[in-house]
Amino acid sequence: MDIMMPSMGGETAIRTLQTINPQVPIVAMSGLVTAEALVQTKGIHIQGFLAKPFSAKQLLNFVQTRFR
Repeated sequence: MDIMMPSMGGETAIRTLQTINPQVPIVAMSGLVTAEALVQTKGIHIQGFLAKPFSAKQLLNFVQTRFR
């Protein structure tokens, strides 16, 4: 989930998904370093954060290690 999305921001999208399914795993991502801190200070529960840019291999490794 990109934190800085147009129209519906990442925070709103994450909270909406978690309302629908509280068990949904969320991996947040952003090109802004401050986005990770923003997510944490707003009390949004996520399973991880990836800073952009990242490769497909980095994403795959991240998902494999976090969601076994």
